[in-house]
Amino acid sequence: MNNKKIPIYFIFCIWLFIWTILYKLNITKINPYFLNLSALLFSIVFFLSKKKLDYVFILIHIYLHVILVIYIDENMSYKNIKYNLLVFLIYIYVLYLNNTDMISVYIKLYNDLSKFEYGKFSLTKYILHIFKTFSYINNSLVFTLFKSF
Repeated sequence: MNNKKIPIYFIFCIWLFIWTILYKLNITKINPYFLNLSALLFSIVFFLSKKKLDYVFILIHIYLHVILVIYIDENMSYKNIKYNLLVFLIYIYVLYLNNTDMISVYIKLYNDLSKFEYGKFSLTKYILHIFKTFSYINNSLVFTLFKSF
């Protein structure tokens, strides 16, 4: 990934946020509870293992994941977990098509986020950083998914 900015669709949390909205609007019947819970656990382990990140950022990020988990009904049925894993495999496939992997994406994300001065986290600056960092999208998600066929 080098010095390129991270395309927004490389961040799985964005997928979950959109999916949760679609689910709550009854546009999709597939409940994202399992992956929202998995992402919350991943975020807790990932961000708390990093030393340079500001604690305010960590708390905001984890709080947003908690909201995603609480906001939807719990559904841990076998069928639902299968659909959740299928969505995750599609995400991994999108990364593969773009010659990257989840670990590389999140290491790059961590390196970008660790540039914030410790103890001086600003939500406004962070939101502006998100728009600047993730505004780079070289292909649409749909094109990326179908360019291999």
